[in-house]
Amino acid sequence: MEERIATVIKNAGSHYLLSELPRWEPFPAVLRGKVRLQKSSATNPIAVGDRVSYITADEKGPLLRVASQPCTGKCSTGAIPSAVITEILPRRNYVIRKSTNLSRQSHIIAANLDQAVIAVSLFFPEIKLPFLDRILVTCEVYKIPVVIALNKVDLYRDEAPEALAEFHRIYEGAGYRVIETSCKTGEGIDSLREACGGKLSLFSGESGVGKSSLIKAIDPSLDPKIGKISLAHLQGKHTTSLYEMYPISGSAPDVPEPAGYLIDSPGLRGFGLVDLEKEEIAKYFPEMLRVADECPVSYPAPIPMNRAAPLRPRSMQGRSAPNATIPTLECLKKTANSDRVSNSDSISVMRVVIQRVSSASVTIDGIVRSQIGPGLLVLLGVGHEDDITDIDYLVKKTAGLRIFDDENGVMNRSVLDIAGEVLVVSQFTLMASTKKGNRPSYIEAAGHEKAIPMYEEFCRRMSAAIGKPVGTGEFGADMKVALVNDGPVTICLDSKQKN
Repeated sequence: MEERIATVIKNAGSHYLLSELPRWEPFPAVLRGKVRLQKSSATNPIAVGDRVSYITADEKGPLLRVASQPCTGKCSTGAIPSAVITEILPRRNYVIRKSTNLSRQSHIIAANLDQAVIAVSLFFPEIKLPFLDRILVTCEVYKIPVVIALNKVDLYRDEAPEALAEFHRIYEGAGYRVIETSCKTGEGIDSLREACGGKLSLFSGESGVGKSSLIKAIDPSLDPKIGKISLAHLQGKHTTSLYEMYPISGSAPDVPEPAGYLIDSPGLRGFGLVDLEKEEIAKYFPEMLRVADECPVSYPAPIPMNRAAPLRPRSMQGRSAPNATIPTLECLKKTANSDRVSNSDSISVMRVVIQRVSSASVTIDGIVRSQIGPGLLVLLGVGHEDDITDIDYLVKKTAGLRIFDDENGVMNRSVLDIAGEVLVVSQFTLMASTKKGNRPSYIEAAGHEKAIPMYEEFCRRMSAAIGKPVGTGEFGADMKVALVNDGPVTICLDSKQKN
């Protein structure tokens, strides 16, 4: 049976669409079991952009195409699979992130890319610079050129000209091309279309920044899913749920191949780095690499090589790991005067404000949701890098704080000792940064898709710690919190600084 080579253009779990690029003739396929079950640290064995070997499911019959004509828009994987993927060919690059699924290490977003287009918006939703920098570092590691699409500029150019100029200064100064775009006015779309011509481009970014809208603006014949941002949280909703490649139309009528290819991807809530030691990260900030010779060196631990991650970060290629030298981060930051490192150094923490109360309540829409007597009112803020260890530390610390009076009038009792109650209210404004200007920034606050389960888990563990149910508010609701602070006694806790 003859094996042929094709490219994965859509990933729908256990089913895929393939096409023998540059021709755009999609056909459905499944993955051979022994390939799917091979040991891997990634949550997905195959990514869009992968080149694969395949055989026809029925060696006596032809491939079943998805459509009688080449598919120019969305293609369904619902057809009966006519091909079986037998091998994943070596990747020349890929974009990888730490997976949100704690049972595995990583998730491969896309492979074999010519460039990545990172869509961002300064506001609506508000940009998270550490998030952007992590994506840029990953692209630098695997030698993927980047274009930054600064989208929705029509909404904030006049209101925030200083912030816009500052963004250009930082990222163009680092060597990245920044294209201002607006799907509403059409600004920058021609430049972005030209930048994507003849290339395979991944469109990635946070939910709500307009990735799918940009793809449709580049080629109106395409039909990616487009949604609106949540007015309650000023964050995007997950509209795109699958990774899918689209062909760009616009070639001459007698040329059958598309003018380029775009990969639409689900919006990201977080982006963790994979297989990078902290000493190495500075090597992937281009503005610091230019001054690396002026700084002393340190010696990083070797980066593991395995089948699941066959590519070595650029700084380790061609070197024996023990002799690889990396300029020290502090020197590079100072020498390069890199604002990006200052942004990326910010540590996401879980924060609580604890108030000793004689009574407290939460009212929503005129209805009392929860109320307690003597005990603790806990305001909780969740960061986008927080995990269960942060919850465990703060729950244990909160339950054990000796801030209630004993028989001698000395604060020597905990909420457990007095059999008190606890009311926990979510408050993302605890994550505010006021470093620049007078308008607080909430870039360190976790989005609701992470913050809600973390808040609920905090409440569950607090309930277990005190041996009784805790009162709660409602995440994202307009809450009226009433309290009588007994003392007053108010304490702030930080899960990272442990103070």
